[in-house]
Amino acid sequence: MRTLVLIISLAVGLSTIARAQMMSPNDWGNVPVPADATVRLDRDAKGNETREITYAGGVVARQ
Repeated sequence: MRTLVLIISLAVGLSTIARAQMMSPNDWGNVPVPADATVRLDRDAKGNETREITYAGGVVARQ
């Protein structure tokens, strides 16, 4: 039973990594943004797009 759980977990993990590597650097994915959050789009010093999400509780996520 433990072996089956390990194999399934490994398969899910590897497929997640493969999908993440196929995403373009400008693809923000499906990060949920609640209505009470603030989203700020910007560019870093190298010119790459950045996104900062500030949630109501003060948590900040930067991509």
